Amino acid sequence: MGTKNHHVLGLVLLALAAVGCGPAVGDECQPNQGACQDGTTELVCQGGVFIASPCRGPGGCAQQGTLVTCDISANQNGDACSTDDGDVGACTQDRQSMVVCRRGLQDHALSWRHALSAARSTERDV
Repeated sequence: MGTKNHHVLGLVLLALAAVGCGPAVGDECQPNQGACQDGTTELVCQGGVFIASPCRGPGGCAQQGTLVTCDISANQNGDACSTDDGDVGACTQDRQSMVVCRRGLQDHALSWRHALSAARSTERDV
């Protein structure tokens, strides 16, 4: 095989490796499993498959080891979230209300006083 063929084979292998680097929307998952699709989008498990959910807060989507965090503090009403998350939420950036996942959509329904007693983590397992 000539040098040219080795380069083509190398590019093909590199492309195949890039495709299989991580989970994607629609891939199977376990409850509470997550991954960062990019710096502002988390893949969250819903009914056994990954869906995309925005992380609009300044912390975005971040992964450290096996821990994935999604900053939802700037998410908007109607943004997607996993129905598996129940009422997971976080205080908004202005600390005046709480973003809560309800029936698969983000909602700014609670005042910050209620947020302190209802807040739960949005951290996930990898």
